[in-house]
Amino acid sequence: IALALTSCGSAPKSEKKADAAAPSATSTADLPDTEMMLLDNFEDGMYFYGVGDSWDSWGSHNLGLSADLSTDWKSDGEYSIKCVHEAVGANSSGMATFCCDSPIETDWTGYKTFALDVYNPGETTLSITVQLQCTDTQNVEPGETKTLVFDIKGFKDDNLSDVKRIMLSNMGSDYAVMYFDNLRIFK
Repeated sequence: IALALTSCGSAPKSEKKADAAAPSATSTADLPDTEMMLLDNFEDGMYFYGVGDSWDSWGSHNLGLSADLSTDWKSDGEYSIKCVHEAVGANSSGMATFCCDSPIETDWTGYKTFALDVYNPGETTLSITVQLQCTDTQNVEPGETKTLVFDIKGFKDDNLSDVKRIMLSNMGSDYAVMYFDNLRIFK
C-alpha cells in the first residue's frame, strides 16, 4: 500500500513490445523490440505536479502550472495527464516542468530507451525533453499525437540504478496545454 501511495503510476510490468498496448495510430516512433517496463499510464492515480514557483528560490521562475488526470485524450487505458503552463515572461526560465518525485521503478539498470506518448492540442510547436540527468529535445507540432523515444543508453548503469525524479519539460513555448501517457522504458 505504501508503494501505491508514494510512487509514480501503476505497478511495474515487464513485457515484450508485442504484448504492450499499441501507441496511437498517428505515432511515428520506432520503438525497440525489446523487453519493456511500464512506468506509468495514469490509471492508478496522479503522481506528477507542475513546478511553478516552487523552485523560484533557486533561480528563474518555472512555467509549469498544473498537472491533472484527464480523460480528454489518452493512448493507453482511460487516463492521461493534462499539463498546463503559463506564457514565457521576463523573469521566467522559459521552461515548463512537470515532475514525479517517486518513480515506481528506480532501478533502470540495463534499460536503453525511454518512451512516452504525447498530444499537442495547441497551435505552437512544443519542444519536449525528459530529464533524469539530461536527454535530447524533440518537437511536437500543433495537433500532433506521437510517441517520443529518448535514448538513455549513454547513461552509465550506476546512474540509472537509483532514479529519483522524472521531469517532463516544454522549453520556450508560450502558454500551452499538453497531454502525456504511457511512460515506459525498454532494454
